[in-house]
Formats: sequence, structure tokens, C-alpha cells
Amino acid sequence: MYGCYLAHPSIRSRAIHTKTVADVGRRSGGLLSRGLEPSRGSPYLEGMKDLNALMQQAQAMQQKLQDAQAKMAETTAEGTSGGGLVTIALKGPGEITAVKIDDSLMTPGEGEILADLIVAAHADAKRKLDEVNSALMREAAGPMAGMNIPGMPKLF
Repeated sequence: MYGCYLAHPSIRSRAIHTKTVADVGRRSGGLLSRGLEPSRGSPYLEGMKDLNALMQQAQAMQQKLQDAQAKMAETTAEGTSGGGLVTIALKGPGEITAVKIDDSLMTPGEGEILADLIVAAHADAKRKLDEVNSALMREAAGPMAGMNIPGMPKLF
């Protein structure tokens, strides 16, 4: 289909060649030239099936990651130091839920030792919690674990 338009009288007329989508479809042998029914075994439809399968896999992985994050929020770990004199319990991302200190450390002048034992117990608990959370994420990520994909959180 050819059409033309006239611009301002001081500008000469220009012819514009326009084609409708239907014209392109008929000339290229596309879906429109054969009607709206695609042929069987069309590469386009095969590609769409692959894309649909990929989208379903992505949704399944997203659900697994959400489940793993929910488990991580409820995961607990205990760390000890001083041969069990100080125990700290952590939950989720590292929230302290309990601190147990042996009575033998509650004497004057033991403050510095107690502080060091608390820090060490917390580090022990955090290391254990991180190990459990890493295992949960690796399990949820499956073959994607260890891959660094731009825009995606690091999955270990």
C-alpha cells in the first residue's frame, strides 16, 4: 500500500511507502498469509514452548528460594566458648535469642575475660548458623548454586 502526504506548501510533497502488517505477513509467507492458524512444528511455537518451560523452571526455583529463606529465618544455632562457660543462641540472620553465662565468671575482675568469651561464643554461633543457611540455599538453588548472575543474589 502506498500513500503520500503534503507538508507545508513551501516544502515539496514527499511520497511515503507504507506497508501494513497484513501486507508484510502475506508477502513474507508468515502466519498471516496462511491465516491465523500456525502450522504444526513451527520453529516459533517450539521456541515458545521452550520459553514457557524456562519460565516454569524459574518460578519453581523462586519458590524454592522463598522456602529456603523462610527456613533460614527459623534456623537456630548455639555457640560456646571457655569450655562451655558461655553459650549464645542465634536465630535467623543472627539475632541473639539467649545468653548463658556460668556463675563462676560472675566475680569482680572477670569482666574482660567474660567479654572475650561472649565475643568468641557469638562468633562460634554465627559460623554454625552461616553453615546451615549456606547448605539450605545450596539445596534450594540446585545447579544454580555458585553461579554469579548479574542482578541475582549470590547463592554461594
